[in-house]
Amino acid sequence: MSLFTELQRRNVIKVAMLYVIVAWLILQVGEILVPLLILPDSVLRIVFFILVLGFPPALIFAWAFEITPEGIKRDRDVDPAQSIASDTSRRLNYLIVGLLVVAIGLLIVGLWTEEGAAPDTVAETAEQRATTGAEVKTPDTAKISVAVLPFINMSNDPDNEYFSDGISEELLNVLVKVEGLRVPSRTSSFAFKGGEKSLGEIAEILKVDHVLEGSVRKAGNTVRVTAQLIEVKTDTHLWSDTYDRELTDIFAIQDEIANSIVEALTSILGAEAIRVKVVAPTDNLEAYQLYLRGRSLWWMRYGDAVPRAIEYFKQAVGLDPGFARAWSGLAAAYQVLSTYTDAREDEVLPLSAEAANKALALDPGLAEAQAVLAQFLVYRAEWREADSAFRRAVEMDDTDVLSRVWYGLFLSSAGYTTEAMQYLRSVEELDPINALAQAHLGLLNEFQGSREEALRYADMAVRGGMQFAIMVHYDIAMQEGRYEEAYLVVEEFLAAYGNTNPCLGLLRDTLEGRVPRERAIECIDGQTRFGDGSDWYLPDYDLQITDRMIKTLEEMSGSFFPGFQWLWGPRGAFVRQSPEFRDFAERVGLVALWKERGWPDLCHPVGDSFECN
Repeated sequence: MSLFTELQRRNVIKVAMLYVIVAWLILQVGEILVPLLILPDSVLRIVFFILVLGFPPALIFAWAFEITPEGIKRDRDVDPAQSIASDTSRRLNYLIVGLLVVAIGLLIVGLWTEEGAAPDTVAETAEQRATTGAEVKTPDTAKISVAVLPFINMSNDPDNEYFSDGISEELLNVLVKVEGLRVPSRTSSFAFKGGEKSLGEIAEILKVDHVLEGSVRKAGNTVRVTAQLIEVKTDTHLWSDTYDRELTDIFAIQDEIANSIVEALTSILGAEAIRVKVVAPTDNLEAYQLYLRGRSLWWMRYGDAVPRAIEYFKQAVGLDPGFARAWSGLAAAYQVLSTYTDAREDEVLPLSAEAANKALALDPGLAEAQAVLAQFLVYRAEWREADSAFRRAVEMDDTDVLSRVWYGLFLSSAGYTTEAMQYLRSVEELDPINALAQAHLGLLNEFQGSREEALRYADMAVRGGMQFAIMVHYDIAMQEGRYEEAYLVVEEFLAAYGNTNPCLGLLRDTLEGRVPRERAIECIDGQTRFGDGSDWYLPDYDLQITDRMIKTLEEMSGSFFPGFQWLWGPRGAFVRQSPEFRDFAERVGLVALWKERGWPDLCHPVGDSFECN
């Protein structure tokens, strides 16, 4: 008897066919259940290897044993007259045919789904492109959108939260630079941390179709990172995986996750995946962890967070003087230090410029460091040079929110209200709930007469923590003669900073004609500026005292907020139309800026001088 005939008699060939079909079906079911149950892709690989390893034993079992009415017996112990191998063969035939029908059905459904989905997606994208228009500043809805939510810290030590946040931010910074992807910035994505909003609600607010979420467990020198990409509309897990590595492999993990995300998202449109390269910013792992700690504190901006961030950044560059991003972080922290503490600008801002220059010497493409240098030039009232520096920062990285927001504030201070609004509105695509941009959009809309829109932006900004935006309510109330309401707003505003102004009652009574103007002037003459965010309220504007206002602006000439922005609103007309303002603008360098880049919205040249409407 030939070997083939014996294989047929013992049903070995049919068992092999049945095994292959069942194994294929198991893998198909696994592809559905693994993402649904949020299991790592490695589970599917393990199942595959088990099935491969089980194939030879199955064939050996079919060769050596036979199923009989009395149970399983060795083939050589079965009497040929009592063998039911032929009956078993028929049953196997039915089973093979049935499972083949199921397998072919699944294959057809899968192919039909793939072919049917692609045209719909492409058609939708084409329609989006058609309706987006040619305006560069508006959100590009034709892009694939994904929000990177803060990864959950699963470590036993809550102090490791800086690390999980840092990994999320690092991934966001990589993905935001991928052509064709729209990724909301950290400010917006991290705003929902610890909240109760569903993924659907978050996606709607951020205007994204996909969400990347995950967790990080750090223990000693090992780290486990779990990540999953979800299509929000269908609640489908497009990709998920778990990485168990040494801490030294953290950049390789970031590289793998970023490329998996890009591959999964680009396949939606049938496009070829772009290879993303994550470059380690430092070879010193301890310096990198110190940098992440500093970055986490820099984003907090309250209490002693900024001074502590500075210490971490200084330690990081101490360990690795060539760590450009740590120098940039140090520069940014020094830049905002005087805003959140009682540090003196003349002491800390030169330090910010020094750190920014070191960062740019190491990496000339760091937009954050370039924006810090631009801010330093503003402090020195070098308007033309600051404008050029801000332009370079935006050109270096058109996804950098900080550069765009700061440039928008600079332009609004210099009188370019329309252009400032364009920059701040462009931030909405990158950072839909950026409270700082919203606050200034509220102010600029109010200047242009769009009061309803102004209040909408101002209220969103206040909810986002920018308390000074409430002053939009004050300015509108003042213009409409509702002085009682206006000063109640000012009281609330000053109280938020722990300050009071004893002259508010006198100011109100003066404007309502009950008290001589001189009494209010005498009261505010004895005051000094608070030196914090509450300087958004300047009583000189209320009484329209030109010489005092010019003096205040002179003191603020190293800052583009708040006095300069009020200049370009309706209540700043008394200042900008005065002869004193023409001399002041020439003296501080504003006129030189206007002559070089074009005149602002409300001013125009007249002979050797200028006039403002």
